[in-house]
Amino acid sequence: MTAQTSPPMDEALVDRVLQIAESRTFECKRVGKVDRLLESIVAFANTDGGVLALGVEDPDKAKARGRLYGIQEHPMNWDELQRKLRSRITEPDQLPIAHQEIGCTLRNGALGSIILIRVQKSSRVHSLVDDGTFVRLSKGNKELTATEINDLCHGRGVVSAESRLEQVDFELLETDYWRSYVRRRKLTRPIDQALFHLGLAKRDAQGQLRPTRAAVLLFAEEPSGLLASKAAVRVFHYRGPRMSSDPNTNLVRQPITVSGPLI
Repeated sequence: MTAQTSPPMDEALVDRVLQIAESRTFECKRVGKVDRLLESIVAFANTDGGVLALGVEDPDKAKARGRLYGIQEHPMNWDELQRKLRSRITEPDQLPIAHQEIGCTLRNGALGSIILIRVQKSSRVHSLVDDGTFVRLSKGNKELTATEINDLCHGRGVVSAESRLEQVDFELLETDYWRSYVRRRKLTRPIDQALFHLGLAKRDAQGQLRPTRAAVLLFAEEPSGLLASKAAVRVFHYRGPRMSSDPNTNLVRQPITVSGPLI
């Protein structure tokens, strides 16, 4: 990403940019603190994608063309941002991003430019190195907790049930379901070693063998209780094409809960 020395002028396009309200997919920022710009880029990539307009003041702080400060306000920050896109964001090669520089007349009458950074929704989960993982809200960004990061990774397929380790004792998985599986597969190792060789147990950071979430879902009598999360299927049968939650519900019968191990 290298800015052109003489970007094409397009005052009409800049006027259209000034009319766009900030939202989940659009944000304006002057070229100030680079870390805040990186935060927004990561948030867009981790959510639904979006456009970051650089050199443009927040619409709550100025109006019309009084918002046009341009990247010329802090040209070194734009150069720094380009460098840090490669070094401060995890998996930068998987970050779908492009930019467009647009020449225009700035708030003080001088000629300058703004930059539109277009960030597509990424198939990966990106973070700022040593500075958190963010998603985009209706306005602004939110830093995720460890649990929320894990949920986002699962949602994107970055982390699978096969690889997530659980703090569950192996003896709780030595159920009738496991014993039936052992007989069919003619396994002879203790359950922890057997699961390890099946890829259903791995060593954690401290070197201790732990079952994966997949092992718990397959063999525990009540996975929901051991995982402290929902691991069941609820079946609802409604009359007609819509769900109704009022007292005269259109449920045909009481919902059915299917729980227990996947087997």
